[in-house]
Amino acid sequence: MGTKMTAMADGTPTRGRHYEIWVLLLLTLANGVVAFDRLTVAYLAPYIVADLALSNAQLGLLAAALSGATSGIAVFAGFLEPFHELLHRHEIWILIVSAALVVAGGALEALARRGVHTHGFPWLFLVSVFSFLINVAIVVAHRAV
Repeated sequence: MGTKMTAMADGTPTRGRHYEIWVLLLLTLANGVVAFDRLTVAYLAPYIVADLALSNAQLGLLAAALSGATSGIAVFAGFLEPFHELLHRHEIWILIVSAALVVAGGALEALARRGVHTHGFPWLFLVSVFSFLINVAIVVAHRAV
């Protein structure tokens, strides 16, 4: 299933509506993930204050630190540009190493399950495989653009 290519008035090729919806969904998901840390602190504030014996000022500093960690990425984006380019040059090797780590993790979990924990579903291995598939999808989508 390919993406329909169209052209603007000046002849510049553009992608069809399907591509726009896909990008909108990815940006919505990214926004939800980025905002999750701030929402978590807001909902769990009474429990955090009680558990850690914090004052309201200390809780505010904790929330600011969590918020600053995500906004710090935008501030240091120019500094991280060479690292970003390095990742793009070696993304296939990164996927190969990632796949090897998933296989090694599955083998270690299988060895660990030989002993006491012989029952249950291997959730850790499933999460590893799911994360690897997301990485592959990101690389494939990035190369398609």
